Amino acid sequence: MSGASVALRLARSIVRAIPDGLPGKTRMARLALRPFFQQAPACVPDAFGNVLHLPSLKEPIALGLFAFGVYEADTLWAILRHLSLTGVFVDVGANIGALAIPVAAQRPNARIICIEPDPQIVSVLERNIIVNKRSNVSIARCVAGATQREVFFYKAPIDKFGMGSLGPQFGASPVTLQQRRLDDVLDELAIDNVDVVKLDVEGAELSALQGLIQRLTSARPPVIIFEFADWAEVRIGGQAAGDAQRLLLSLGYRLFRLGPRGIRGVPIRRPMHSGSAMILATVSKISE
Repeated sequence: MSGASVALRLARSIVRAIPDGLPGKTRMARLALRPFFQQAPACVPDAFGNVLHLPSLKEPIALGLFAFGVYEADTLWAILRHLSLTGVFVDVGANIGALAIPVAAQRPNARIICIEPDPQIVSVLERNIIVNKRSNVSIARCVAGATQREVFFYKAPIDKFGMGSLGPQFGASPVTLQQRRLDDVLDELAIDNVDVVKLDVEGAELSALQGLIQRLTSARPPVIIFEFADWAEVRIGGQAAGDAQRLLLSLGYRLFRLGPRGIRGVPIRRPMHSGSAMILATVSKISE
């Protein structure tokens, strides 16, 4: 092990020893991680026995793993709350597997389907699945959308790795990727019922949900977890802020702000049009 690796491991141990609720822990973690930014690619162990490979320690997932051993902890707990031991979790916009891999570790008999379109990201995701021996995780290489067609996709720079979008961003020139309906993907995999769907598609939630309408209106509709960000939705043509929420409400879903450790928070009775929030959507009654 190199001196830099030893130093990174020591810094990680010190930061993780800081109580998670202490104000400023994330800021301190960012400062501690900064001297190692030139390490690319890199790998960081999580809190569930996995080692996650990343293209750079500059990108957002690295900070969460370094400081807390988990990325988007409340989202992870929400997934685990609603995913049965032998159920199905669909991770749309799976990135490097920062949620899919720990879910697979905690639910080894469940089936995890990662939807990820960017070939560069898929290569890292595949490595994380293989290295961590998570045989219950598979990948569908496509953009999730309302129709099957080719679409323009705008990749993100290395420090924003995994934040690619159907909306123009970062001054990037678009690449062409294949878009597919999630219902078609699941039909091909012979999956009828899905427990949980997580969406992280940078504003394209409406189109992804439209391609899942068969499951959303089934006898066992899945729990949906997604982020609302007004600026992300409005930059994609043909939709307005709050449209994804509006669709789910029209289908009988109830929406809540995602609370600590994945519990339901404040109800969202009308679509939000401004700001941002992590949203938990469910048709069935939730007991906490």
